[in-house]
Amino acid sequence: MNKEFFQYQYRYDYFSSRIPALEHHVKALRARPGVKILEVGSFEGLSAIWFLTKVLTGAGASLTCIDPWEPYVELLDHEWDVMKHHAEAHFDYNTRLACSESGALLKKYKGRSEAVLPLLSPETYDLIYIDGSHLAKDVLTDLVFAWRLLKTDGLMICDDYQHTRHLDPLWTPKMPIDHFLACFQHHYQLLQKNWLVILKKVDGEAYFQKSPPVQVDNSPLF
Repeated sequence: MNKEFFQYQYRYDYFSSRIPALEHHVKALRARPGVKILEVGSFEGLSAIWFLTKVLTGAGASLTCIDPWEPYVELLDHEWDVMKHHAEAHFDYNTRLACSESGALLKKYKGRSEAVLPLLSPETYDLIYIDGSHLAKDVLTDLVFAWRLLKTDGLMICDDYQHTRHLDPLWTPKMPIDHFLACFQHHYQLLQKNWLVILKKVDGEAYFQKSPPVQVDNSPLF
């Protein structure tokens, strides 16, 4: 059991390997008053524990978590059983304990992210952590919907960029993340791109204030 989480309840640890990179990038948010973090995909709550106890310790800080806590087709081995019977209960226990330590407010939304994200207020969050479905269309939807919720200078962290469990690229996050990066050029600063893709949101509108070059068509009209 990872020493970071020894007092908590969980069956799987898919998060502790991310901590060194996260510690480097989120240090400016640590213990800052009023910090708001949004998490898409919470499972048993290990990432929520870490954000609550290591980052969200300033006055008025809050964590918003979105997860349907229902089994889905990409789960393997015993993951299905854990999601069906244990994950939400573990999340509730873990976050209750972590909130008692940090003093942060937890907002829990049980539902699919594509239904919940459009209901949240734009430009609200200092950090958004995307670790939900690995299905390409779901990942792209989460990225686009979540981006409008992120403050300028806020961080978007996308997990599992190098995820290779499934051979079909439509079942992995890499392709939708790459397409998002291509379409949102000039609106972000790329801070890291390996297992985690970490972006800082910047104001890119100045790039689009002048008309781009166009292809001159000299072909005859008739």
